[in-house]
Amino acid sequence: MKRRILSFVKYFIYWVILFAIMKPFFMLYHWNISGDFEPIQWLKVIYYGKVLDFSMAGYISVIPGLLLILSCWIKPTWIKRVFVGYHAITLFIAMVIYTVDLELYSYWGFHLDNTVFFYLETPKDAAASMTTSLIFFEVTLFLLMFVCFLYLFVHLFKRDFTNYPKVGVATPIVLFLCTISLFYPIRGGFNVSTMNIGKAYFSDKMYLNHCAINPTFFFMQSFFRQKIDVSRYSYMENEEAEATRKQLILQTENVNTDTLLKTNRPNILFIILESFSSTVVAPLGGLPDVAPNLNRYCEEGILFTNVYASSFRTDRGLVSILSGYPGQPTTSIMRYPAKTQTLPFFSKDLQEAGYDLKFYYGGDEDFTNMRSYLIAGGYKNRISDKDFPLKDKLSKWGAHDHLVFDKLKADLNQETHQPFLKTMLTQSSHEPFKVPGSKKFDDPYLNSIAYSDSCLGDFLDTFKKSPLWDNTLIILTPDHGMKYPKTMLNHIPERYDIPVVWLGGAIKGPKRIETMASQIDIAPTLLAQLGMNTDSYSFAKNILGKGVKPFAFYSFIDGFGFMTPESKVVYDCQAKKVILSEGSSPDTNLTNGKAFLQSLYLDLESRH
Repeated sequence: MKRRILSFVKYFIYWVILFAIMKPFFMLYHWNISGDFEPIQWLKVIYYGKVLDFSMAGYISVIPGLLLILSCWIKPTWIKRVFVGYHAITLFIAMVIYTVDLELYSYWGFHLDNTVFFYLETPKDAAASMTTSLIFFEVTLFLLMFVCFLYLFVHLFKRDFTNYPKVGVATPIVLFLCTISLFYPIRGGFNVSTMNIGKAYFSDKMYLNHCAINPTFFFMQSFFRQKIDVSRYSYMENEEAEATRKQLILQTENVNTDTLLKTNRPNILFIILESFSSTVVAPLGGLPDVAPNLNRYCEEGILFTNVYASSFRTDRGLVSILSGYPGQPTTSIMRYPAKTQTLPFFSKDLQEAGYDLKFYYGGDEDFTNMRSYLIAGGYKNRISDKDFPLKDKLSKWGAHDHLVFDKLKADLNQETHQPFLKTMLTQSSHEPFKVPGSKKFDDPYLNSIAYSDSCLGDFLDTFKKSPLWDNTLIILTPDHGMKYPKTMLNHIPERYDIPVVWLGGAIKGPKRIETMASQIDIAPTLLAQLGMNTDSYSFAKNILGKGVKPFAFYSFIDGFGFMTPESKVVYDCQAKKVILSEGSSPDTNLTNGKAFLQSLYLDLESRH
């Protein structure tokens, strides 16, 4: 009996030690952030993260516990083969999760979750974010970790599951009780709350909390929560949440306080700039020399100085821009084509008003269900990577920005239908930030922004000479911001601060608009300027409407930020904890943010 129980305990401890070792390894991998923390914080990461390590080790140890029970009656050598096979598969999966998570955290600022399956529906595009050298490094790292931990396992368990002595009645009963006892570490005790990610949180520094989280637990929990779970974001009665949301976007009168355009039916060029953040835009307090053309357009056009991205990925950002629909923290509505077709689209509104639509993108339009979404938005005519010859698809993501701008320029030179809406999504400033031409900055992200900015400048400076210029409105906005510098925390408002610029011959003149707003407000603001109805945009507001309530809402993985000119609050839904609170009325912001998020998930669930 003792040898079997020892095997059981030893296997549980093996996984706890493995998970504990991976925490400082994670921090070493991200030394550019971890180096700022004292050694005691590293130890706290291991200590406070152990609760999730115990839980995950408990889940993994259930099968070996059952195998040990079976070894009381079945030949142990057969049981050992199953045990070794089970462990090899489990270790393989765990090391894949850890390896992918190590690198993705650098870009995403959160651990690997079920979003990866969404991106893996188009594996070529998912791999485009990684260079060949990085893939080689990650594969090598995976093999090293897998082999090392497998060797440790073989060394520890080479004598287990063989030559066990005969057992009496008590042995299987005791082993069964041992296996049942895993309920305690799996659930985290006998109290009301079940095990959750928030139990590893211990610091007001979110990065340290992320280091304490067990990535395998995080991924598995996310995997089994793929269903939209409205109850997770239920903070009040549904009627109260809906009433609060309506009050937030309610305006005293459906009239504009300012008219920005010379005409209510201009041609529109909507250029969505991949990953452009205010940190690279000088008029918004960013670096001075990275995007000189965009800096110039900020002065020449109408600059919205206080706008925040709705979320952190392109699939969320695109929906926020075109549909005025907020990004969700734990899913993406673009995953559900049956739901996206029920959304409002300013593109369809313009189409019904006589606009001709066309969408330009140098990458794969099937990535993250983009094609189904665009078709639902009325974009029957679309340019994507398949429209470029093989020699032009040199980027990991497809055709580089200058080639797509050339395609847009050629179409404009032959344009016969007015008014038109042409929407372009750039892609060269997406990780891994590999761009053509001479290197201007050592930092890959800054260098890619400089390249895309130069493409934008070449295009618009040429278009200014076109007869179409005088009756065209150009709108520049990113799909989302960027976690730059890399030490920037993923949840803070600065991570979501973005530029929004209107320019072209159709605007009355340069202007700065200081009203706090969200990316989702672009669509109703534009439609209101065109004298069109905005009632279908139930989560967004006309920034220039009379009596508008200025606020911005953004989401990150299982959390949100809600801001007004007076206050800012950031809330971690997993930990059920406020992680940033500033200003005169953060409690009100927290209530409004919770209501807004709850209303969003109620709306998401109801769409079909």
